Amino acid sequence: MKSLVFSVNDSSAVSEVRMAALDLAKEEGLTAELAGSAALVATEAATNLVKHAHNGEIHLAPLSGRGSPGVEMLAMDSGPGIGDLEHWLHDGRSTAGTAGTGFGAIRRSSQVFDVYSAVGKGTAMLSQVTIGKSGALLDGHIRMGIVKRALAGQDCCGDDWAVSVAPDSLSVMVADGLGHGLDASVASSAAVEAFLSTGPCGPGEHLLRIHNKLKSTRGAAVAVARSSYQEGRVIFTGLGNICGMVVGPTASQSMVSLYGTCGHSARKIQEFTYPLPQNALVVMHSDGLSAQWSSESDPGLLRCHPSLIAAVLYQRAVRARDDACIIALKKDVL
Repeated sequence: MKSLVFSVNDSSAVSEVRMAALDLAKEEGLTAELAGSAALVATEAATNLVKHAHNGEIHLAPLSGRGSPGVEMLAMDSGPGIGDLEHWLHDGRSTAGTAGTGFGAIRRSSQVFDVYSAVGKGTAMLSQVTIGKSGALLDGHIRMGIVKRALAGQDCCGDDWAVSVAPDSLSVMVADGLGHGLDASVASSAAVEAFLSTGPCGPGEHLLRIHNKLKSTRGAAVAVARSSYQEGRVIFTGLGNICGMVVGPTASQSMVSLYGTCGHSARKIQEFTYPLPQNALVVMHSDGLSAQWSSESDPGLLRCHPSLIAAVLYQRAVRARDDACIIALKKDVL
């Protein structure tokens, strides 16, 4: 799935991000008014990063694969963070003595807006400009967030993902092609194709078909999760180092992925079932993240939109020398 990543460290990046947002809005079929909103959001966010942040980064992604067509923008930085966030969300407030219209303009121009900041850890902000008023919403009540980034210097990402929606559940796949670059991307793209071309079935059957499809590639670590808040459970299966977690307000549970490589070594494919409370978050990610994350380290984050949660996980634990793909999903509470 297409995503664009920009490093925003000086003013030269502002126009680049703006034009990319405008082009993506047109590709998504947004009206001229909404495309203008997406361009405004990108301009304000990039300008804010230049003025106030350190190591700023903006991710742009289409939303047509996650519900309503639209543009998602995630802006992240490793700056000092904002102590009294609500105070600075209004127009005319600024930490740098400027007009301070950034957050207010972005919020007014977005169908979905969310922000999380921690003192000493930086700030992450989400904007979705969409045709639907509620933004991207799968199967009527589940929101999903994705952060995907290629290794610096590579033209394509070796990690990929796909989603399939059924009346009572949501199935998600994450693939990490071995190595980096084009060959890794070919493997993960083949996994996406196999997943999407398979009819309704369980995660184990999905994984077996992906394994057979990838035999002509260099192979990939792959995991599939079928999450049903209606049934109160998630069924998970994986080969290789794809991490899966069910994260609740008070406790988290890791999901088991077995040793192996799709396309090459699959001695055993086994499904595991875990409880899925109504207020729990499901997280899956490649080993582009260096460590498991604890919700206790970021109080209040679980209340945020899953796209923003995925962005904060990326901020906290992304490996500099690897591709990365992070997916977070939860029942809608917005």
